[in-house]
Amino acid sequence: FQHQAFYKEIMQHNNKVYQSAVYPQIHWEDPHVKCYPDLEYYFRSAKVIYESYLAVRKEGKKNSEGAELLFNHTLMRVFRTLVFSKSSYLPNYATPFILWKLIVHLEPQLEKVEFLFDKYNDKNFFGFIKHRLQFNHDFARTSKKDLKLMDEILGLLVNNLTQSVNKVLSKS
Repeated sequence: FQHQAFYKEIMQHNNKVYQSAVYPQIHWEDPHVKCYPDLEYYFRSAKVIYESYLAVRKEGKKNSEGAELLFNHTLMRVFRTLVFSKSSYLPNYATPFILWKLIVHLEPQLEKVEFLFDKYNDKNFFGFIKHRLQFNHDFARTSKKDLKLMDEILGLLVNNLTQSVNKVLSKS
């Protein structure tokens, strides 16, 4: 029942994706208290890699090698921790796109950030991120414009994550 709050919100009649004549009755645990084990650990982990990204960006004015790699990994940590902080559900593995859709479902106002995704690298943002999470032996070809977008995307998301985690921790 650890992730019940998340599933209870998602598993509703209007969200079903298939038809069946027989639906078993779901037995929810009531009352249920959301559980956030290790939220501070995941948050600190996301903040530390974000600070590493910022250090590379600050020191790497002439050489931004590694910034894109740190951006991708920071983004995934922030996405995963955002889902956890907003739903008490910690996904073990999900693609960047699926994590983003969960985030938008949990906080619809963040959908506004997608315009930055569209500007980034003139490609399929989530496909590009997923591909770059795998090992590659290539030089970074990140433009100054894309580096600034990366900074803005992470800045907005880390700020939202910080607010979300502080809100959860203040209730405990």
